[in-house]
Amino acid sequence: METSRSSPQTSGARPTRIRRTKLTNLGGNPVASLNLVLTAAGPIDANGDGEEFIYIEAASNNFYALCQLVSPGVFNALYVGRLTPTMIDTPWGMGGFAFDHTFDHGGIIYKQPYVIDRTDLSIQVGPNPYPLAIEGQTFSPMQQWPPELLLAGFFRSTVQMNSFYMSRGTLPTGTPMNTPSPPEFLTQGMSPLPSGAGWTAIYQSAIGVAGETALGTFATSGQISIAGVAPFTNAYNRLYSGGAPWPIQNLLYWTGSSWTSILTNSTLPDSTAGAKAFYQGVTAHGCQLEFATKRDTGALDGGGAFNAMYRLYRPCLNSAHFNPDTGQLVVTGTNL
Repeated sequence: METSRSSPQTSGARPTRIRRTKLTNLGGNPVASLNLVLTAAGPIDANGDGEEFIYIEAASNNFYALCQLVSPGVFNALYVGRLTPTMIDTPWGMGGFAFDHTFDHGGIIYKQPYVIDRTDLSIQVGPNPYPLAIEGQTFSPMQQWPPELLLAGFFRSTVQMNSFYMSRGTLPTGTPMNTPSPPEFLTQGMSPLPSGAGWTAIYQSAIGVAGETALGTFATSGQISIAGVAPFTNAYNRLYSGGAPWPIQNLLYWTGSSWTSILTNSTLPDSTAGAKAFYQGVTAHGCQLEFATKRDTGALDGGGAFNAMYRLYRPCLNSAHFNPDTGQLVVTGTNL
């Protein structure tokens, strides 16, 4: 679920009041009881234990916090501080937040300027929060290029709750650090540490060649993994022309050994009434994926009127067994 932050104080609307709000510390002990007027709130994530995490703003009370929902009106404030303008929605997955949970170790991962921080829920090694990745500094053993994190984003599997995926970029040679650049890499984190432990490389663009790509979106179900990409030069030029660098042009799937194209803008199913393009997001469930298309207007912001939503099926083989008595080969699976 992508992070959503919307204010209820639109024209004609009455502010929502949260009364008798109790705050607890990381140990669950009450530390405050407040009456708050809600100015913005949104879901962040939930973990495999059924715990829910939300973001709360009460501007008139100068209260801004990333919280665990303990019970109605009771919140465990994990991180107190104003999250904007750095922790906002982006087209890259879950915006500024992700959740990482294992059997004895879990926490909120969130993006700040030039650093990816983590606040643990139970077991904390080192300062709380502590950095998992820092702009320009190697953070994983498989990393060959200095990370650019200003446009980093988060994704998660639809079936696996104890890890997350982080996209990141690098910079063209000669470009100063702290310069935004579209993501080109995807790394899976399972309780990752600043030492680099817990990171696994998932997708890496070829760098400095004609086939260099920008990663715009990602989805995985455990049986199928999909990456939405675009030519890096296109994305980079759009970014520095005041446009959106993320519109994807090609869907790739992981064959088990390589990323292979399955659909491009030019081969979308419907070409009536003008050219079509992908919408940003894709989802993966079991052995199928879903995506939507829009009219390709060429707008810098990637906008376009909705056209259609599609479901694409991929065969998934579970087993194959030869019966010598009947001479039959019995194959089982999904979408065969």
